[in-house]
Amino acid sequence: MKKIIICAVFALLAGQVYSQNKEFLSLQLGAGYYNYPNLKSNGSYFNYGLSPLVFLHIDKLKIGSGVIFATKKYSCDYEITTINKISNKLYDINYLNIPILIGYNVYSKSSNRFDIFTGVSFDHFSKFKTTTTYKNNDGDISVTDDILATDKPALHLGISLLFSILYHRQLFDQLDVFVSPFAEFKVRNEGDDNPHYNWRFPNSVFALGIKIGIELNFKKQ
Repeated sequence: MKKIIICAVFALLAGQVYSQNKEFLSLQLGAGYYNYPNLKSNGSYFNYGLSPLVFLHIDKLKIGSGVIFATKKYSCDYEITTINKISNKLYDINYLNIPILIGYNVYSKSSNRFDIFTGVSFDHFSKFKTTTTYKNNDGDISVTDDILATDKPALHLGISLLFSILYHRQLFDQLDVFVSPFAEFKVRNEGDDNPHYNWRFPNSVFALGIKIGIELNFKKQ
């Protein structure tokens, strides 16, 4: 009987120590590369994203949110005719997106961990500029327009579905590094095209990319 009581007390103490050292909150700082396969750009541009995110840990689940800053820069070439004098149009767009993410730990051993994440993102333009290049007898003329300020288009929140896989590697007790391939699927665009203007909202159905970063883990005291 005494041995059973001692074993039970030891088990409770071990469980208490485990719960005290278990992660309950983390701060993730990431930087990533975005590729928009269905936007046929005639120029090469480096589109990137930055994302500070906070996650609540519940056993193997992680629930989080934060802000994602992302760029979308691409250009389109046009054939010059007697009617059309536009040779190129450059789109320079920035987003501020609010994601809601749910993750699940599918593998954890030693200092290595794999998580899968899914969620939804509410997307908002923070910059939308176009640079139009005109061809004439005196050479090329470029004109830049701030669409959000000048045209004031009717906007609403865009909605994207998110999916990613994260590989974590623990460097120190409270610090991980990670790499994460991801995919985003746009289910609602930020606005509807207006035929009165010489530009279009980017109809990017999906984006692919990869993100790297660090994650700071906070444990129960």
